[in-house]
Amino acid sequence: MRRWPGVIFNQRSDMSFHYASPRLEELTGVPLSEFLQRSDVFWNAIHEGDLAGVQSHIRRALRSEGGLSAHFRIRHARTGRVAYILEHRQALRTDGGLLLGFEGNWMDVSRQTIAERRLSSTARRDTIATLTMGMAHDFGNILAGIHALAETLEPAEIADDPLHESLGLIKRNALQASALVRRVLSLHQGRLGECGYHDLNQQVSDLLELVRKTLPRRIRFESGLTPKALPVYVDSVELRQVFLNLIMNASDAMPHNGHLWCTTHRITEPESPAHLQGTFPRLPAICVAVRDNGVGIPERHLGTIFDPFFTTKPVNRGSGLGLYNARLFVEKHHGAISVESVEGQGTTFRIWLPEADFSEQERVHEDEERRRRTLLVVGPAGRSLDTTVDTLRRAGLFVVTENREDQALGALESMDYKFDGVLVQVAADAPERIGRLLREVRQRRPPVRSILQIIGRNEDEIPVDWLKDAHLTLPSDLQETEIQSRLKDLFDHPPGR
Repeated sequence: MRRWPGVIFNQRSDMSFHYASPRLEELTGVPLSEFLQRSDVFWNAIHEGDLAGVQSHIRRALRSEGGLSAHFRIRHARTGRVAYILEHRQALRTDGGLLLGFEGNWMDVSRQTIAERRLSSTARRDTIATLTMGMAHDFGNILAGIHALAETLEPAEIADDPLHESLGLIKRNALQASALVRRVLSLHQGRLGECGYHDLNQQVSDLLELVRKTLPRRIRFESGLTPKALPVYVDSVELRQVFLNLIMNASDAMPHNGHLWCTTHRITEPESPAHLQGTFPRLPAICVAVRDNGVGIPERHLGTIFDPFFTTKPVNRGSGLGLYNARLFVEKHHGAISVESVEGQGTTFRIWLPEADFSEQERVHEDEERRRRTLLVVGPAGRSLDTTVDTLRRAGLFVVTENREDQALGALESMDYKFDGVLVQVAADAPERIGRLLREVRQRRPPVRSILQIIGRNEDEIPVDWLKDAHLTLPSDLQETEIQSRLKDLFDHPPGR
């Protein structure tokens, strides 16, 4: 029980604990002795937004023969950090049906919940992006028609004609609306994960024009962007998401009238900002700040607001991942994010990024070349597969094996590995689904190289479509050194480069 990664417990009917493994104290920040002596400690550890749900879960567990599982949040008593718990609970009764208590276990599933939330959020954003771009494109066409019609009907000879002024107003408003549509479409340009060189001022300026149209009128908005270009090497899609999240958070922090500022500037001297997450970047650096005069953040929360699931918003109003994603963004781009806040006076968030020196892309390519290649090998278990795996590992490749072709695509989508290639073994009794696998790899995962290794057959016995879909074919009579040489050539000089 000491080795168990979660918590095993035996709980009395009054909700005090008869036994609990030591990790309970680590998860809750409350000494184990208090759980054993007091019945209220358990309820105090449960996140206030989930109390009703846990009470309902326990009532249902009382009626269940085999026990029940449920998810809920707990809050660490000292740090305020929130963790997601998967609990299985079963009621213990005497032969006569008298309730003795419960036994069960907790598992900390915070990391899995983060992954699920981010995947769900990504899927939702993709759906909204598709709908938004389609509607914005159609709306843009309608505005273009309105503008063209107004231009056609506008009197050319009589400048003081009332119709001339009205049609001119229609044209100007249609142009402004078209510009707004283009800014909405720009939010969805690019793909997540693609870094490039951008002027931070230009990125922020484009977003500010959109923000001004969407913020409530009760909020006065000002910006102060430095006049010179601020080059950064970033994922522009992530940058837009982080910036808009900071703006929306600031708006939510001002429930009544408020004042919001956004500024950018270049840093040439080191600074020591408070409550810094990440690493202060090398100089010169660039800073973008979002400041509001809202309700502020309590001092006790400033050290934990960048943790996953931390939120001061009401239940079901926020995921608690916005600032966590901002922290991941700056860490990925060798920068930092800081916060300063005073309750009742407002909050300032600052994002610090290194100024681009235009050698970043070259360094990324060099790091990519030095990275150890990872290969997924698909084939039936046995001597042939083992021999191939040994050959690949002696060539310095990291190898993951999968015995079923129908599971290979799922393995490729795993977050645990970044695959450079898929090697599929083809023997005499190779099923038709190998062809579908090769085709899917080529169509769905263009960066991943597909390799066909022929085992005990001639190349002319292999379906032509299979050979076409493979980036590289390894005949059955190749020696180990030749296999390693061809793989090295494939990864060092991939097709199309």
